[in-house]
Amino acid sequence: MPPAASGERLSRRSPFFATKPARVYSKWLPCTLPAFLGGIMLILRKIVAVAALLIGGGLGIMAQSEGELVIKIGTPETLKGPDITVRFLEVVEDSRCPKGVDCVWAGRAVIKVELAKPGNEAREFVLEAGNEGSTAVFAGYTVRLRSLSPYPEAEKQIAPENYRAALRIERSPPPRCESDKTH
Repeated sequence: MPPAASGERLSRRSPFFATKPARVYSKWLPCTLPAFLGGIMLILRKIVAVAALLIGGGLGIMAQSEGELVIKIGTPETLKGPDITVRFLEVVEDSRCPKGVDCVWAGRAVIKVELAKPGNEAREFVLEAGNEGSTAVFAGYTVRLRSLSPYPEAEKQIAPENYRAALRIERSPPPRCESDKTH
């Protein structure tokens, strides 16, 4: 019978208190803490990006060199680092099935953007949400339309100034040479 069940008082010398000293835990803490905090920061960045997409407000963009970018229609914004200016020109097509409606086809969200960089000619691109093949490659970067908000609702018209486009911008991989291919 364990000492606690028999009414015997437990002391620090009792085998029930035989645990490793606290200093043992300090060996793994320095290694796992940065990874843990990095994971939290990644989650917080995603929350901020989603909040900016949903709230919109006066935010035209979340400027950074690579990653998610939320931009409102008609607002030109310049990315830090690559010095690329992005302008969300228009919604070409928004045939997505509205909330609360049963549709045969899910529909599409298609937008037109203009990308410009000092020393390069500005170019217009058409991007479709959800289509990984729909990309714009410009000045060493690849741009994809991740989502378009707000999502349509039955019997409600969306004003053009209320649209927000979430773009994904990544450095393009270098082109492969013919000699690099293995036969």
